Amino acid sequence: MTKNRSRPCLSILLVLVSVASARAQVPKRIAYLTLELNARGNAYFDLSTNFDPHLVPGLENSIGQAMGCQSRDVAWNKDEDGYNLTASCDRALRRNGLVMAGEISAAPVIEVLRNEDVTQLTVDVALPDTSFEECSLVKGDSVAVDADSKCTFHISLPESNGALIRVWYGYRLSDTARLLTPLGVFALLSICLGLWAQRGALQRAQIDRVAAWFGYARFLQWMMLGNYFIWWIIADALRVNDFALFALSSVGFAPAQWARAPFDFLIRLVPPAFLNILAASASQPVHAQVRGSEWTVREVAIQATWGQALIFLPIGFLLAGMGSLVNADDQRPAVMWLSIAFFSYVLIAKKLAKARNYIPYALTTGELRDRAFALASTAGVKLQQVYVLPTTKTRVANAFARTGNSVMLTDYLLQHLSRREVDAVVAHEVAHLKHRHPRLLGVAFLLASGAAGILAAMFEDRLPRGMPLFPVSILLALFSVYALSRHFERLADAGSAKLTGDPEAAIAALVKLSNLNLIPIQWGKLNERFITHPSTLRRVHRIGQLSGITAAHVEELIRMPDDASGHYPVPGPALAGPERIFSGTFKRSRSFRVSWLIIGATTLPSALCATLAKLEHWSGGALWATYSIGVLVTIGVVTGAMNFLPLLGNGTLLRGLRAKVEAEGIRAESLGAVFVGFAPGAAPRLYENDYSWDMGFLMFDNDHMVYVGEEVRFKLLLTQVTSIRLGAGPPSWLRSPNLWISWSDSEHGTGGTFNVSPADVVSLQHLRRDVITLSKRLKAWQDGRLQLSPLPPLLIHLNPPSIGEVTSRSPRQIARPRVVFRHIVFLVVIATGVSILFGLRFAIHPFQTLPGAAPVYGHGWYVVLVTLFIALFQFLPYWRYREPLS
Repeated sequence: MTKNRSRPCLSILLVLVSVASARAQVPKRIAYLTLELNARGNAYFDLSTNFDPHLVPGLENSIGQAMGCQSRDVAWNKDEDGYNLTASCDRALRRNGLVMAGEISAAPVIEVLRNEDVTQLTVDVALPDTSFEECSLVKGDSVAVDADSKCTFHISLPESNGALIRVWYGYRLSDTARLLTPLGVFALLSICLGLWAQRGALQRAQIDRVAAWFGYARFLQWMMLGNYFIWWIIADALRVNDFALFALSSVGFAPAQWARAPFDFLIRLVPPAFLNILAASASQPVHAQVRGSEWTVREVAIQATWGQALIFLPIGFLLAGMGSLVNADDQRPAVMWLSIAFFSYVLIAKKLAKARNYIPYALTTGELRDRAFALASTAGVKLQQVYVLPTTKTRVANAFARTGNSVMLTDYLLQHLSRREVDAVVAHEVAHLKHRHPRLLGVAFLLASGAAGILAAMFEDRLPRGMPLFPVSILLALFSVYALSRHFERLADAGSAKLTGDPEAAIAALVKLSNLNLIPIQWGKLNERFITHPSTLRRVHRIGQLSGITAAHVEELIRMPDDASGHYPVPGPALAGPERIFSGTFKRSRSFRVSWLIIGATTLPSALCATLAKLEHWSGGALWATYSIGVLVTIGVVTGAMNFLPLLGNGTLLRGLRAKVEAEGIRAESLGAVFVGFAPGAAPRLYENDYSWDMGFLMFDNDHMVYVGEEVRFKLLLTQVTSIRLGAGPPSWLRSPNLWISWSDSEHGTGGTFNVSPADVVSLQHLRRDVITLSKRLKAWQDGRLQLSPLPPLLIHLNPPSIGEVTSRSPRQIARPRVVFRHIVFLVVIATGVSILFGLRFAIHPFQTLPGAAPVYGHGWYVVLVTLFIALFQFLPYWRYREPLS
């Protein structure tokens, strides 16, 4: 009987255990609320739950009520981790200067969530990184502050009746003063040091001008470099970037996310650049009174502004691009910043050259040019060009070997060095070119800077914040390049003495250059570590040792460096510089613009067609039809560009040259002059990337043919003209002939051939028509079928042509394998960048980003392939070109 009575009790017990077990298996409802506050006091909410908050009434409004503002931009999301409710509200906090303060009341959220049986709410307040950030629990029970974060609060909802959290962050006046005072002190110290050095140099110059100038110039150089590095170090240590970003953001001027990287670098670079501009402007009295420079304070300030901009703007944009390339999923900002870095460098370099009057003049003919090419030929160097740089106003005697196998000499050097000494200087630069020193130095600097950047990136997270790893790495890279440069100078000194066979001239040239530039001939080895060149005394003694010259004779050459071999004449146009109309600067500028316009014509049509196909989700036949149309459109656009662009700017040249000759009393228009491009020689040649060596006016009367240009002016008698014919013109798909004129002067035993082509045209099609018209007119003149008015005596008294060898290159050199390879690689990089900017992918096979979405094609490859095809299309005429038979 007892046994039967126990059965109901056991059943009830089992039921109770089952119910308790079932209740224990129901997961607890929890919520995690993140409040992110910014510099304007705006709040961004993210509520994460393990249940669907969309079903909770009043939850959206309760979040806004917690901050005392209206919720907006509400969004619901679900992922594998749970549910998310996101929202935001404006001006949730009070602003007082650069301090944001306010209170967060969790009671509205707690009330709503408690009704849904939520047991745990975690509130995490994320504050901007500022001088101070404070979170405190003003009131509330059953609230625990996280042990690792003072802004994280764990609230047990069943027992809690609310929680009030106070937040406070930003920059107080004392914080701002503590941050800006070191920067102000450093800026003031830099300015005072510059003025102190200026005053000392002017006083010392009365005793020793060389020591005064050299000491001041080195101090100024290192002070300017120090301004950059020390400012960078202080700014990083004080987190100036965070302060500037917070201050701008608090008033609504925060830079966009894509602009943050350049913003950070400009904060580090612009203020020291401004200090350097002030220092350079303050140096003008020293330049004028000690060095003899003729620049005014205003001119020096303008030069310094462009010089500093050339440092910080391209570098800032370049570093921003590299940072975006590494850290961002979207590569478009990286391409944009790298492009801006390149074009800003080109533009600022052009402005700086103009401000300094550094307008190089190409020495295409003459004794100095011939001597330089002879030395280069002996050394086995294919010299491309010799330039003369006007620096008389600056009083700089110097020479440079440049990438592209060209040599540049300043006119101040040519005016003060003898022929033997100039030969030694030219041989020194040729030796640099022979060993490829300019290119190696550039590569070394890029590699050293890149290694510095990689080193800084590798250890950035491992070192305390504010450690000046990047600027120190760059400084070490700079010192390594200096050491390599000194080694190259020693090699070039030895090469110069060997090439000319005149080591005494090399010694004399080095001593005279030091004297002209107010540089001492000796300085210590420690100072030498911070200079790109060894001391002059060490260099000349080493030349003496290598050449078997005794130390006593070297000392004698140092004391008496002059010789009586005379000077090379400095060409007049080199001194005039910018007054020349058809100058090397004009040619380079036109070549640059034409090249980039043709690159745009090559890449943009295909990119636009690919973008259209992408947006319309075309595939199959429609996609291939679009691709085919893109190729045809690209060919048409490129052909049109090649028809018009090569003659870009000819109208400006015509007006400028006409005004120039009219100022000399030559009325070109009234004399029936034809504006032509002129080139010597019996075959098409390139002169600084232009098929015309000179531009001028061709005139004739019944007995004379006269040409008046900037490079050459001459007269030919009718009887001296032996041939007028149409012949080969420059290679092109739109090829037009040149007008070739041969002549012979039996009296002086001279003769030759030159070609002219009408230049008052806007397209190659018009050029072909006008060349034929001019040819018929000249043949009629040669046959005596024209009755013309006589030319003025000013032109009749000109002599026959007297043109020596002119620096030029054959069109076939454009199609050399190395040149073609470099050009194609460059175009592939450009086409890739354009594709990225247009948002085109480089997929090998079509893929879907989401189930059911349209397939994504590798349209970027299409742009690259079309660009390659057009490049080969453009090179084909040069491959087919053959030199005309003599």
